[in-house]
Amino acid sequence: MTRPSFSSSLILLALAFTPACADDGGGESGETDAADTDDGATSGGPGGDGTGGGADGGSDGGDGGDDGGDGGDDGGDDGGDDTGVLPEEDHALGTIVLAERHQSASATATGSVSASFIPDAAAVGQGCSEVVAGCEVSVVPDCPTGCGDGEYCGFDDACASACLDICDASCSNDEVCYFAAPGQAACRDREDFDAGSLTFTGTTAPITLLPPYALDGLDTGSPFPPGGQVSVAASGAVAAGFGAFNADFSATTLIQTQLDTITLTEAYGDADMPVQWAAGNDDATITVAVTGIKGQSGTVTCPADDAAGSFSVPRDALRAAVDEQTVAGLSVTVSRRRTEVMTGLTTVGELLYADVQPVGWLELTSVSSESHTIEGCNFGEAVCDDECVDVFYSEDHCGGCNQACAGECFDGQCFQDENTNALCDDGEDNDGDGYIDCEDFDCSDNPNVTVCDEGGADAGDGGGGDGGGGMAGPDSCIGLCGEASTNCYCDEVCADEGDCCADFNAVCN
Repeated sequence: MTRPSFSSSLILLALAFTPACADDGGGESGETDAADTDDGATSGGPGGDGTGGGADGGSDGGDGGDDGGDGGDDGGDDGGDDTGVLPEEDHALGTIVLAERHQSASATATGSVSASFIPDAAAVGQGCSEVVAGCEVSVVPDCPTGCGDGEYCGFDDACASACLDICDASCSNDEVCYFAAPGQAACRDREDFDAGSLTFTGTTAPITLLPPYALDGLDTGSPFPPGGQVSVAASGAVAAGFGAFNADFSATTLIQTQLDTITLTEAYGDADMPVQWAAGNDDATITVAVTGIKGQSGTVTCPADDAAGSFSVPRDALRAAVDEQTVAGLSVTVSRRRTEVMTGLTTVGELLYADVQPVGWLELTSVSSESHTIEGCNFGEAVCDDECVDVFYSEDHCGGCNQACAGECFDGQCFQDENTNALCDDGEDNDGDGYIDCEDFDCSDNPNVTVCDEGGADAGDGGGGDGGGGMAGPDSCIGLCGEASTNCYCDEVCADEGDCCADFNAVCN
């Protein structure tokens, strides 16, 4: 298991779109440690349409990569780099994301706008994942022996599962919890790091954001014009943060997929799952939220070539997301994103608990995502001929696909009346009554069955009969002494009660 490797300019955007497991004292408890700059020294959480998949639970999961060749802004007064090569330097990082998401075959889209600013890009933590067949698979920490009071199961710095302390100090709204020393939770003032007000022009509707920068659920659809130009003006931080800037960037185009044409066999079969979309010229990401038949869940994120318009999600990655269990549910999201990086911006002010880099970089991202949920089969069902079939009771697929049953399918087994020479001579209990071939009176008493000798040693299946002297009648106890029969347990107790075979003493004793 590894931490994904990103250039420093891409870390925050990766966090905005890639599901991450809590580490370094983060996670469900909301605690923060002293080295973590996400303790309020930012203008808000990572931006972006973090769910991407809308109501179906799909995740954008993107790789956050910029397109490199754009080279950011045109230089100008804001110090943009137009060389196409980003300099290697310590920097603060701002991320602005305009996102659009919609369901496959739906005319309704939802938009969002978000932004985040951090004082030192190098201090951003990363989530833990593993790479399977070229795709990132999210992983869940596993602490087999459980954790104690005041602890939770998370990842350490090496991405190993470990019991970590919960930061549980009682802090006010303007404070954050941190560890003053190992195991010692405390409160400190929340420090803001922002860029003042953000005013957008060129968007589909007028937008102005104030810290903490979050506008979600826009019912007007995409906040950006597909392929159009968008500008953002920042007034600059009052205390600590980015100075005033103006930035222009080009938006991506809307993604259109064929997710609703993925068949059950393609989604839940053994081959890689094909995904198709109308080709574009930006960065594409395929994200699949996977559910296992036993309730496991995981996320698979695969980078794809937007210009190719197709990608096959590796089956090995889908299975790895649910610990190699049977996949029972899939929500697929295809995202197209365009990121332009602006460098050479200035920062202002200081923070008590984090270093403020004097140079700021700004990532300007637009994302379009389309999602589709492919419902899996219920427990006991299998995909046969591209349909969910109950293989426990289907006469065409009894116990498995294309296993026809000429009788009754029950609990995945085929039961047929034993009434032919073939069925009475195959060594099988075809009707499920516990008797095989001529031991079953359906065979031995059937005038159409000639393979059974009524006087033979293996004819009949118990009941009252006249056999004696060791010879078995048609309803003999033979073979049932000390074993369960249809009507009683053939032993001395049954005989004494008078409800065992009439020839019990003659045959069984």
